[in-house]
Amino acid sequence: VLAALMRAEAWVRSPATALEIYEDYRLRLREQGAVPGPAMRAAHEAALASESPVRRGLEPAPEHFLGREEDVTAVLKALSTRQLVTITGPGGVGKTTLAQAVAARSRRPAVYVAALADVAPGADLIRVLLDALGSPPVAEADSRRSLGAALASPGTFLVLDNCEHVAEEVADLIGPFLASCTGLRVLATSRRPLDLGAEHVHRLQPLDHASSAGLFRVRALAARPGQMIDEADLELLLDRLEGIPLAIELAAARTRTLSAGQILARLPGRPDLLTGARNAPARQRTLTAVIQWSWNLLDAAERRGLARLAVLADGFTLAAAEALIGVGAADILDALVAHSLLSVRDHGVPRFHMLVTVRDFALAQLADSGDEAETAGRLRDWVLDMCSEIRLSSGARSFGDAGGPQAERQNRLFQQLRDDEAVVIQVLEHVLQEVRETQETQKTVSGRAHRDGGGAGGDRNQDRNQDREQVQEQCGEDAGRGATDPQDDACLIGAALMRLWSVTWSYDRVADYAPRLIELAARPARSLRGNEARLTFMALYASLSGLLGPLPERIGKELPRSFDGEDPSMARVRRFLRAPAGHWPDLVHDADPWVAWIAGRCLSAQLENAGMSEAALDIVENLLNRLREADLAGIYLLELSSSRLQVLMTLGRYEQVADECTRALELVDRLLPAWGVSYRKALELDRAYCQAYISPRNDLASALLAATDVSSLPGTLRFVARSVSGELELIQGRARRAALIQRESLRYAGRWRSIMGAGSPWELYILGMCLVTDVELDEAEAAELDAPDIRARAVRLLCDMLTDPAPQQRDVPTIMALTAAVGLSTMVAAASGTTQPATGAELVATALTVGTNQTCRLLSHGYLRDRARTADARLFADAETRVRHLDRARLLTHAAGLARRLANEAG
Repeated sequence: VLAALMRAEAWVRSPATALEIYEDYRLRLREQGAVPGPAMRAAHEAALASESPVRRGLEPAPEHFLGREEDVTAVLKALSTRQLVTITGPGGVGKTTLAQAVAARSRRPAVYVAALADVAPGADLIRVLLDALGSPPVAEADSRRSLGAALASPGTFLVLDNCEHVAEEVADLIGPFLASCTGLRVLATSRRPLDLGAEHVHRLQPLDHASSAGLFRVRALAARPGQMIDEADLELLLDRLEGIPLAIELAAARTRTLSAGQILARLPGRPDLLTGARNAPARQRTLTAVIQWSWNLLDAAERRGLARLAVLADGFTLAAAEALIGVGAADILDALVAHSLLSVRDHGVPRFHMLVTVRDFALAQLADSGDEAETAGRLRDWVLDMCSEIRLSSGARSFGDAGGPQAERQNRLFQQLRDDEAVVIQVLEHVLQEVRETQETQKTVSGRAHRDGGGAGGDRNQDRNQDREQVQEQCGEDAGRGATDPQDDACLIGAALMRLWSVTWSYDRVADYAPRLIELAARPARSLRGNEARLTFMALYASLSGLLGPLPERIGKELPRSFDGEDPSMARVRRFLRAPAGHWPDLVHDADPWVAWIAGRCLSAQLENAGMSEAALDIVENLLNRLREADLAGIYLLELSSSRLQVLMTLGRYEQVADECTRALELVDRLLPAWGVSYRKALELDRAYCQAYISPRNDLASALLAATDVSSLPGTLRFVARSVSGELELIQGRARRAALIQRESLRYAGRWRSIMGAGSPWELYILGMCLVTDVELDEAEAAELDAPDIRARAVRLLCDMLTDPAPQQRDVPTIMALTAAVGLSTMVAAASGTTQPATGAELVATALTVGTNQTCRLLSHGYLRDRARTADARLFADAETRVRHLDRARLLTHAAGLARRLANEAG
C-alpha cells in the first residue's frame, strides 16, 4: 500500500514527495533493525528515475495537431490500466503522430520509441529494441536477458511504431515480457492488431470534417501563403479524401501550383497525383505507396478478395462478399479488417466500408488480374437470383404474408435485399448503362442502313439483316453470359426495389427510378421471365400513382392482349394495365379482388389529387369493407388502410386517424416482419402526432419529442417526422427552433427538385410549413432567418403551379395548403397601406374554401383560420364573403390571379 502511495504521489505531486515518504519509512525500519522490501525499493527506484526522466526516439511535436485530443486522452487512459495498447487504422490515418503525442505527454520516467518500419521480417528484433532503449552491446546469448532487464526498469514505457509487417514477431517477443514485467507499458502502432490477450485495441478513425478542413487550410497556406481556397471545391475534395490526414496533407502540398478544384478534377484514378516531400518515408510519399505497403502484407487469397470486394458499393454485407469470394469470405473479411483495409460498422447487421483510395487501388489490381468480367458476372447473378424470388403478391398466404408457407425464408430474403440495397442499385445502374449502350449500337446500325438505302436493294437488305443479327447476338452475349435480356434484368431488379421502397417509405427512390424504368417495362418481352418482370414493375408503378401520376395510357394501349404461358396472376395485371383511366370506376367493382384493389387505389389517388377527398374516402372505405374477407394478400389491405388514413389526414380528421391507426396496426401482424417494421413505426407516429394535434399541450409535445429518434426512421418518414418535430417545438413556444427545423426539412425537400422538378408535393408542403412557422417569429428573428426570401420563393413557385396550363401532375389540396400559407404570411408581413394584406386574406379564404391538405396541424383549416383572424379579423371576414359564391373552377382561377398579382408586386 505504501509503495502504491509513493507512485501516486510521484505522479500527482512530485517525485520529491515520494522520496520523502520512502526516507521516512526507511528510517523507521532501521530503528527496528529492518530494511524496506522489494516493492518499496522498486517504488524508490521509480521515484529516483522520475527525477531525471529518459526520453529516446521522440520527434518534435507537430506545429498543428488537430482533431486528436480525444484520442490522446483515450489512449493515456487505456495505458493507465492496460499493459499493451495498439493503435490500429488504415495507412495515413495518423497512428504514428498520435503515438508520438501520447509518448510526449506521458509522465512515466522512461519513454522509448522504437521505429520498426525499416525492420525487415526475420531481422534481429531484440537488437533493434536494445538499440532503441540505449542499452550497451551484449553477446547474442545474453541479449534476451538484457532486454528483459531493461524493460523491467520501473516506469518503462515502450512505443513500437509500425509493427504490421513484423506483427507476429513483435507479439512473440513482447508477450512474455508483459507477463514478467508487470510495470511495463507498451504502445504499438500497426495496421493490424498484435492479437495478444493483454492487448487493448484503439481504432483510430479518420478526422472529422472540421478538423480535415482546418488541417488542409493550415498546410495549403504554408505551401502557398495568401492563396484563396474555394469553400465549395474544398468541401468536395475533403469528401474524396475521407478524413485521412496523409491524403489531406499531400493534397494541400499540391496547392503550390493547383487550386483545390483542379486537384479534385484530376484526382479520380490518379492517387499518384498526391506526392509528399523527399524526406518522407518511401511508403508514405504517395497514396499508392501507402496502400501498396498493406497490399504486400496480404496473402494471395486476401489480395484476390480485396480486389473483388472493391466492386461492391460502400456498406456491403457478408452475404454480398460471399457472392464474390465464396465460403471463405468471413475469414478474408476478418483479415482485411485486421489489416485496416476495411472497416466494419454495426447497423443491426455488420457492414463493411472501404476507403475510396483503397478502392481505387484494388480496382486497378482487379483490372490487371483479368478477373473483372467474372467478378461482375458473379455479382449480377447474385442480385438477379435474389430479386427473382421477390414476387408480386397475389392471394392470402402468398409472398409477403406472415402466414404463408415460405414466410420465414421470404423474410430473410427481403431483409437481405434491404441490407444490400446499395449493392443492388449499383448493379441496376450497370444494367441500365448496358441497355443504353445497346440502344446506341442499334441506332448506329439503323443509321448506317438508312444511309446505305436506295440502290442494289437485295444486297443492302441482306447487309442490314446481318448487322441486326450481329447486334442481337452481341446483346445476348453481353447479358451476364446467362442469355438474359438486359431489359428483363433491369425490370426484374427494378420491381424488387420498387417493392422494397414502397414498404420502407423510400419515395424519393421511387420517384427517381420509376420514370427511368417504365419505358423499358413497356417494351414487349421475349420470354416468360421478362414478361413477368415487366408486368410486376408496371403493377407496382400503377399502385403508386398518387406519387408518380397515372401510368401513361399509351403504355396500356401498346400492351399485347396476352402472352403465351402467362399465369392467371399476370393475366389480371395485364387486364388492368390495358384499361384506360375512364374504366377505373367500373373496375372498382370487379369480381377479382386484386383488380378491384388496384383500381380503387388509382381512382382514390386521382380524386384526392383533384381535391375531391370526400369522394376518395368513400371509394377506399367501400373497398375496405368489401375486401376484408376476400382472398387478398395482407399487404394490399394494409396499403388500402394507409390510403384511408392519408385521406383522413388530408381532411384534418385527427380523432378518426388516431383510432384507425390502432386498427391498422393489427394488419401489420399479417406481413413479413421485414415489411412491417416501417409501417408499424409510421402508424405509431401518426397516432402519436394526431393525439398531439387534438390536444396541443406542452407536456404531450415534449414527451413526443423526447421519445422520437428522427435519425432512426426510414426513408421519407424521417423527413416527415423532422418537419412535425418543428410543429411540436412551436407548441412549446420555441418559434426560432421550429423555424430552423423547417428550413432543414426544406433543404431535404430540395432533393426532390433534381428528381421531379420544381413544385413536388414535398417541396410545396414544407414551404407552407416554413411560412406559417415564420409568422410566429419576431422581426429580428425573421430577418436573421431570411424569412422574406423564403416568402418570395414561395410566391414565385405558387404562381407557377397555379398558372401552368399543362402540369405533369397537380395535387390541388397541397397547392391550396401553400396558397393559404402564402396568404397568411403576406397578411402578417405586408406593409400597412398597401393592397397586399387584402390579397393575402383572399388567398387564405380561397384556399380554405377549396380545401387544403391538412396532414399537419399548422396547415389545418382551424389553425389557418384562427391565425388569419388574429392578423386582421375584419379583412379576413370580408375576403371570405367575396369568395364564398365562387364555384371550384373560378376559385382556382381567382387564386392564380391573386398569386400573379403578388409575384408582379414582388418584381
